[in-house]
Amino acid sequence: MNFPKMDRKKIQRIIEVVLLAAALILGGSAINDYYQAYKQTQLNEELRQQIEEQVDLLARQEPAEEQVSAPANIFLLEPLRAVNQETVAWLDVDGTKIQYPVVQTADNDYYLRYTFQRERSILGAIFMDFRNNPMLQDFNTVIYGHTNRGSEEMFGSMKLLRDQDYWQDNHTVTVMLDDRYYKYEIFSVYATEADFDYRTPNYRRPEDAERFLREIQERSEIKSDVVPTPDDKILTLSTCTFEFNDARLALHAVLVEERDAENKLVMYNDRK
Repeated sequence: MNFPKMDRKKIQRIIEVVLLAAALILGGSAINDYYQAYKQTQLNEELRQQIEEQVDLLARQEPAEEQVSAPANIFLLEPLRAVNQETVAWLDVDGTKIQYPVVQTADNDYYLRYTFQRERSILGAIFMDFRNNPMLQDFNTVIYGHTNRGSEEMFGSMKLLRDQDYWQDNHTVTVMLDDRYYKYEIFSVYATEADFDYRTPNYRRPEDAERFLREIQERSEIKSDVVPTPDDKILTLSTCTFEFNDARLALHAVLVEERDAENKLVMYNDRK
């Protein structure tokens, strides 16, 4: 017997209703967590599609000869701020599902439990350390995101970059602000104890920054020829991992390119 095909939105709605009903009937926190995670996953996907459509639409308005790989001059954060005024950037990690708005508030606790849409959820949001300059001017800019077992949402797909071969083909991180486009090259990825301090924004003494850079390179599970210096700008992504109790997964990348709102090259550092 052939059944008529159901559209994607209708199937998603049925799944949502079933999960929500189970959570209400059983009252179990685990089921409710799964429902919240599923709901947030759908919102994240819708957000990505909206951004892609926005960028594609604006790109088509540019003359063909002015279309370049860096989309900073056509990317706008204002539509995201209409949803959350604390939006500071857009983050995109090559080879992963990490394509999210980045928010920043007065502490590092709120967005562990609340989404970009400010709804309570175990997925939280992708957020910048409250101590950092949102214009990416610190020596070490730190961005946090959750990881849940069996899911690649939020920072769940960051683990893919622990593989040398995978990293070799996917080693770029881009961050877009209102008037800037920043391109970073990943040089270190590793699991660590939660009390290892890889999250300090700035060091007063260059020798302390050198010690930090040396240690995160020694800890790395990938082998990179990149050797950053205290004069560089570092981007750090931080999430949980499950090798041992209270473990963290850290990724570090160094700034290699900066473009302004008109897509003009401001800084380029050839790391090859």
